[in-house]
Amino acid sequence: MEKREMLITPPKGLLELNIRSDMRSKKERRELEWKERKKFQRRLIAAKKKLCEVEQQHVFHGFRYGEKDQRSSLANEIVTVNSKLLRQALENIGIPSTRLDLHQILATVPRSNRLKIEDRSAVPLLLVGSTGSISYCQEFFSDHDYFAFDPQKVWFLEEEKLPLVSSSVAEDGKHKILMKSPWEFLQRPIGSAGVISLLSSQDSLLDELGELGVEYVQVRKINQEHKSDHALAGLVDSCKANVGLQVFKDMASEENLDVMLSMSFLRKLVKQVNKLQFEGVEGCNSYVEKVEKDWVDVAPTAPNSYEFRSSIFWCLDAATKNKICVLYPSDY
Repeated sequence: MEKREMLITPPKGLLELNIRSDMRSKKERRELEWKERKKFQRRLIAAKKKLCEVEQQHVFHGFRYGEKDQRSSLANEIVTVNSKLLRQALENIGIPSTRLDLHQILATVPRSNRLKIEDRSAVPLLLVGSTGSISYCQEFFSDHDYFAFDPQKVWFLEEEKLPLVSSSVAEDGKHKILMKSPWEFLQRPIGSAGVISLLSSQDSLLDELGELGVEYVQVRKINQEHKSDHALAGLVDSCKANVGLQVFKDMASEENLDVMLSMSFLRKLVKQVNKLQFEGVEGCNSYVEKVEKDWVDVAPTAPNSYEFRSSIFWCLDAATKNKICVLYPSDY
């Protein structure tokens, strides 16, 4: 106080904030950025070609309108759309599904594969959700020490989506992708079978699971009514099954979905993604379309579009019945 001086001890790292973390020269950074842009352009050209093959050139109109960031958004939409699944889904429109009803399948499963056992130790967890929910879920798990799960055995993946298409055909006889805006597709998740498609493009994840000794992967809908337990994992392991199903009283929707797949069977499924079956669910959805030189908002009053859905129960078609086990509730 007598010297009229103030001594400050700054937090560690405060004085290093202005130090550039990337120590490469400006020239090197520009060269890397140029290479990344060229790589993206090649991906964009390939993706546009695939969309042209299924007569969806109208989605390119947005490149002639809007700001640079909006045109970049459209380019990202085009690059990230799964054109292979889109082609399959378009081919499935109007084709009746050949998959048996779930209750018909359960009737063929041997009674010996329906025992109920005690819970086993926790199994690795693979969580799939929308972009926003996944980031929230990662933070939520981190804040709660992963709820006793091993963080090295928990994975977060963004759900597989496909664009909605018109239910009526255009002049060229094709169902057209609907646009949410000139630079954004109108998209919806494809359903529980999307996890198979996701894993088919991530061989390294399956290899990592194998290296960790993972033998089974659980696919379930997380909700408030049915708390997670490990009885199904124990049942599948004791029966040496490829597929395990937990049955709930309400099986009309996938809200109560709980399926366990063996790793060996899962590896087989990811090689058969081209056999996924899609159902075109008709609905009423607003969209925009280009009419001459203007973009027009369309607000239909009747069903006008197809949303593509595919169920994880598709995997039952690829499994032999004596390799399927079912866990029933005690009051079923």
